[in-house]
Amino acid sequence: MALSSPILRLCRPANALTAAADVVAGWCIAGADDWAALALLAPASMLLYAGGITLNDVFDARVDAVERPERPIPSGAISRRAAAMLGAMLLALGGALAVMASLIIDTATWSGAIAGALIALILLYDSILKKNALTRALGMGGCRGLNLALGMSASGVALAVWWPLATIHFAYIGAVTLMSQTENAGQSARSGPAIGILGAAAAVIAYLAAGFASVRVDGLLIAMFLAAFTLVTLPSMIQAARTPQSKFVRGAVMAGVLGIVALDASIAAGFAGVVYGLGTLALLPLCMWLGARFAVT
Repeated sequence: MALSSPILRLCRPANALTAAADVVAGWCIAGADDWAALALLAPASMLLYAGGITLNDVFDARVDAVERPERPIPSGAISRRAAAMLGAMLLALGGALAVMASLIIDTATWSGAIAGALIALILLYDSILKKNALTRALGMGGCRGLNLALGMSASGVALAVWWPLATIHFAYIGAVTLMSQTENAGQSARSGPAIGILGAAAAVIAYLAAGFASVRVDGLLIAMFLAAFTLVTLPSMIQAARTPQSKFVRGAVMAGVLGIVALDASIAAGFAGVVYGLGTLALLPLCMWLGARFAVT
């Protein structure tokens, strides 16, 4: 499929790959031992993300015709009806993979239910929640939290114990979403990167505290991988805070979205070891390559 394909442009492949990283991190929390669960849940998360972002453009078609006429639907590269059918099909396929995990993997009892909740929240976000700044952030953060929980659902026992860790993704992506809403706000955008920095810092502090408090988690490995997360996200956010112009805020948002892979790598390393952390972090260069070729924000 060519890089100019309207389907790829709709699905935001870099973003979808970060969703798979969330599931890998959750799977590491679940014990990193059921590869069949990972083989089903990682693509399920990518399909759900791609379906949600595609339907987001369907709902935004009229606004994009004025503000972003280059996007696939307003540009005429794909019809709104075809995009709606594509988004619905992607959500259905993602949900089906999660349900399959519940049916064939004894420990993945909750996978289908979490995917169902995620689909419901995606549709609610696309149609209603994104119309308000606060509910937009809550909705997007909630989707990411559920995505991490989808990976954890590979083990019902682990999910019951570690589900509060989903609040880290909820807080972090919620903050990045608040920051993204100042993208075109000129000087008023100054508060956006500050919100993103504070939200990221709060999430990281909470995560470190949880890590060092647990005998199961390697707090030192977490700290080492969080250094990569900081290198990916913080410089762009500081630059946007100092110079609140649209291009810098957009760059900070992009770094914030792609940087979640490094956050996921720290979780994978902390729970499953350095090899799993490095394996997750290896997704970041591909995400950045895709992010340079397809829209992220």
